[in-house]
Amino acid sequence: MINNFRKLIVLLVLTGLILNNFTYFSYALKDFSESEEPLVIQIGRASGFKNHIVEVPISFSNVPTCGLDHFEFKLKYELEDIEIIGIEPGDIVMNPEKDLGASLNYDESSILFVFTDESAVGKRNIKNDGVFATIIIRVKNESEKFSLIELLNQRPLFSNYDYTMMPFVFKSGGVNLNESGTDEVNKGEISAPVIDLFTVELEDISARKGETIEIPIYLKDLPDHGIDGLSFGLNYDPSKLDILSISDEGLVSIFYYYIFEGSIGFNFLSLNDKITKDGILAFVTVRVKEDASVGSTQIIGTRNSTVIYPSPKNNYNLNIGKIYINPILGDLNDDGVINSTDYILLRRYILGINNDIPLENKVDVADINGDGKIDSTDCVLLRKYILEITNL
Repeated sequence: MINNFRKLIVLLVLTGLILNNFTYFSYALKDFSESEEPLVIQIGRASGFKNHIVEVPISFSNVPTCGLDHFEFKLKYELEDIEIIGIEPGDIVMNPEKDLGASLNYDESSILFVFTDESAVGKRNIKNDGVFATIIIRVKNESEKFSLIELLNQRPLFSNYDYTMMPFVFKSGGVNLNESGTDEVNKGEISAPVIDLFTVELEDISARKGETIEIPIYLKDLPDHGIDGLSFGLNYDPSKLDILSISDEGLVSIFYYYIFEGSIGFNFLSLNDKITKDGILAFVTVRVKEDASVGSTQIIGTRNSTVIYPSPKNNYNLNIGKIYINPILGDLNDDGVINSTDYILLRRYILGINNDIPLENKVDVADINGDGKIDSTDCVLLRKYILEITNL
């Protein structure tokens, strides 16, 4: 009796599992077995010469009769060939200011489109074929080539109001560089759409090996309407520099940063008031390594994403300077220490006996008193330092 009861329980459990799997499989079939033709997303083509402004439309055809309630897709483009400077919504989008968004990711050279019917009841679903959006592009490259614009993400999403995923086909497009088109759209060399650009700037700075310095990060040319957020990164050479700390200057309400070996990331958000005045965003405290090679080292700025539609906001230029690494004052042979060998090199150089100072810019290392010339006064000061009578 007990064994039969156990068999019944096992049978019921197995039946439940089978029915559950069958229900899920049916839903999956419902998702991808539409009788209609798949949605076609066609990226258009344009032609233009360097500095020409061209338009590349993104057209939808075979839009399902049930409509598109929400979707997202990402396109990749060639950053060295073209610059995306604007987005114009198409006629099939009823209320683009509320329902359409687009952002640029400079690190991966991509543009992301997101559509959501913000009515929440399906009133503004896309139900007609036509132009979804037009990409406004400036040609940058002088080469004669076709610059491809294609789908980047492998799993774009197209859904109706009932969360049913729509089958789709993507067709790539792009820009014929330095060719005059016939059917393609070419607006010629005209002014680009006006976008308020501000600047994130690190100025050139000099430091000696072993020295600790503070590098200010400036915000300049802020638009009158202000900015409420910013995200960017800095890459540096960890064989030459150590990042010790980062401190903000109170311009923003929330300030985040991270430090990895070779990179720094910054993110900030102003919750209450927008930033409308130029100023210092933060200080980066840097120590130049004592074994760093003399010369300049570049800090490279990287941008993450920036909104380009509905209204370009927080768009900026990165103006990143260099750190000029100077030798240690008095270390004439650049071995990291100041001793009698350096004194002998300096004395013989002043007497014109030889020119064995290995560094190209000798003033940086041998002009001890900083008067712009190398003479006997520098020699006396260096000798006093080695004898521990005075400091440099």
